[in-house]
Amino acid sequence: MVAPFQPRFVLEPPSDANAFKIYTDAWWYAFEKKSTEEIWQHIKSDARPEWCAEVFGPLKGKQVVELGPGDGYNTAALERLGADVTSIEGNVDAFLRCLILKNALGLTSKFMLGDFTKAFMNTPQIDLLYACGILYHLQDPIGFLENAHGAAENLFIWTHYYDPEHVQHVEYERVGFAANKTAQREFKGQTFTYYEKEYHLDHVQRAGYIGGLNATCAYMSHEDLFSAIELSGFKVTRVVEDPPTTNMIGAVNVFAKRV
Repeated sequence: MVAPFQPRFVLEPPSDANAFKIYTDAWWYAFEKKSTEEIWQHIKSDARPEWCAEVFGPLKGKQVVELGPGDGYNTAALERLGADVTSIEGNVDAFLRCLILKNALGLTSKFMLGDFTKAFMNTPQIDLLYACGILYHLQDPIGFLENAHGAAENLFIWTHYYDPEHVQHVEYERVGFAANKTAQREFKGQTFTYYEKEYHLDHVQRAGYIGGLNATCAYMSHEDLFSAIELSGFKVTRVVEDPPTTNMIGAVNVFAKRV
């Protein structure tokens, strides 16, 4: 009976490294291969939390709800900047990675497991909604923006947008959009186009999968994205473009205030 019994346990001396190794090859920044100091270096190297804090103002004591934290590295950065963070993650493995990082770094942020699109009705007014890398993983991004308006005074978004030329130059994106499916979304007298992207099973089954909770998601064009944000009741106050690269389609950093 020894063979089936032993794999349930870690027989090495106790360490945070043992926990990180549970998800070997699943961490976005390969945290299982790095020291605590190196992990913090990677956390600080992501400019998005710093940029958001620069536009928002001091985050100390502010109520921040973060959506889709992935491995929790932006959560750690927001907490380091003084924010009181509640972070919602729907992917079980990603949620557990967040808890491993929280334990290793001694974070106080609260991580919750579940579908954040169903949280707004129970969410008290918050100072900042931090939505990094989530809008383009949704099936109804406009519906999300509309609900976000009722929950938060300020909104930070980092998101990809649909551009047919960019899509053709990134293999994973080209395959995802190969069906060329679109849908029309009516919102406040305007018609928006949703470009359907399909998640392929081999990608979803990977331990480090980062993506939506459904088989497909909807992208918007750059123009439609900003129109939808404004029609949802936010005023865009700052924008930084992330131009496309050989491995990534275009993305944009947006900070907006509720009006």
